[in-house]
Amino acid sequence: MKLCLRLLPLLALAATTMAQVSIVSTSPTNNQTNVALSTTITITFNTALDTNAIKMQEDFAFTNIQSPEEPYYSSDATQFKANVQLQSNTAYFIAFMYAKALNGSTMASPYVFYFTTGSSFPSTTVSGTVSSGTTGVSPENGVIGLNTFDITSDGGDGDGGDDGPDFAMMTKLNSDGTFTIPYVSNGTYWPIAAKDVNGDGKIDPESGTDVIALGDSIVVSGSNVTGVALTFIKITPFLFSEALTEANGLAASLPSGSVLKYVQSYDMDTLGRGRQWEFDYHSPSTSQFFGIRISGFEQRVDSLNPDWYSWLSSLTNLTNPQNAASSSTVIANVEAAGGKAFRTQTGMGQSQFQIQATLGDQSNSRFWYLSPDPAKQYWGIAYTWYQQNDTNWITIEEKGFLCDFSTGAVVVSGTPTGVDEQPVVVPVSPSLEQNYPNPFNPTTTIEFSLQERALVKLTVYNVLGEVVAVLVDGAQSAGTHRLVFDAKGLPSGMYMYRLTTGSAVKSGKMLLVR
Repeated sequence: MKLCLRLLPLLALAATTMAQVSIVSTSPTNNQTNVALSTTITITFNTALDTNAIKMQEDFAFTNIQSPEEPYYSSDATQFKANVQLQSNTAYFIAFMYAKALNGSTMASPYVFYFTTGSSFPSTTVSGTVSSGTTGVSPENGVIGLNTFDITSDGGDGDGGDDGPDFAMMTKLNSDGTFTIPYVSNGTYWPIAAKDVNGDGKIDPESGTDVIALGDSIVVSGSNVTGVALTFIKITPFLFSEALTEANGLAASLPSGSVLKYVQSYDMDTLGRGRQWEFDYHSPSTSQFFGIRISGFEQRVDSLNPDWYSWLSSLTNLTNPQNAASSSTVIANVEAAGGKAFRTQTGMGQSQFQIQATLGDQSNSRFWYLSPDPAKQYWGIAYTWYQQNDTNWITIEEKGFLCDFSTGAVVVSGTPTGVDEQPVVVPVSPSLEQNYPNPFNPTTTIEFSLQERALVKLTVYNVLGEVVAVLVDGAQSAGTHRLVFDAKGLPSGMYMYRLTTGSAVKSGKMLLVR
């Protein structure tokens, strides 16, 4: 489960050479027994932390504690704290993966400690070796955990793995790759090992740099499990042509007459390689929508919610995707036409950068402000600086490019406001839709639309008027935005959500039923 604000589908670690940040003590202490069921986790560092930088890493800690409260820091920023409610006779771990000091230094390696609410720990262990394989990457400063489900097939809730790992226990790898995971309860687990190779604070194997190792399932039943062997691999992102080949093979399983409408890549590098590609299809005969997702971890077909994807039916068919310009050519052209300057600009603080690519009819897409010809199809490229809260992206600054379908040449570029400028508050009249589903448990979608780019705040309140979540707080582009509110840990009851843009305020009510 998750201790920090938000954990994405993969791990986040730190393994840089700047070994100036260290953990000097923890409470509970390592291997402590009889820990109170209601307690405060305290991790004390040797220096004041850059708390904003840590929050921007998203994945700075893992734990098997269920539903901890929001973590916080001491006034001098030397202590990380979290109030937790624990279960009786249960062994816990906390793996602190990343920390950054105000002087810019980071942790040299992950730090893992254990405690239990019982009088003793489970005696069962899982041991084995993680090898470098063809990656040449040393296992030192890597970690290995026992996940409760197979991330290559499902996320534990039937959605294909989108919720990420859920570790029951974890440990560090020794320098030679050997490991012993202690205090393992009976159950079926899937070992996962990983290492941050480039030291950027995230394990991101789909970037082609960091490494991961996925093991077959193991069963722990009253005795130690030994000889578990895993091998690190690197996952190379897909160029469009490579992803298209994979998607064409899976498309044969779709209903007869299904047509390709749109292609998207959510996280692309400057070589034109996407970590995940989505090919969206419409079946007119069955009124269904399908998404074929291609990544280094999986190739799968998903049924898409028609309420969310009905807009695809209005797009012209993408009939000859094999004739589109290569994604590498497109990105090279965008980089030369101002993308690189936008990407490397200074003064973005703790913001993060991402490239998103789409292919197809852009007349009803996020690139409408660039006035695409509805009779043509384009490559659409969005260069985006963003920040992340616990549930959503907050766009800070964005620049879009429309590129010729067949040549990849940049046709037009601009920002969502039409000019290259910082976001400003503008007088807009937003629309705020009723959340769906409603009633809900525990997640629901909230949709709002903007006529122009604006500073937006979307807040959720309980019946006492207390803020329980801030879903958006920053500049948002014109168009429709859909956000997911996760009420995990909140009691049943009525909640209100309020959208504020400038002087305009819209609100709605929603009911959480457990």
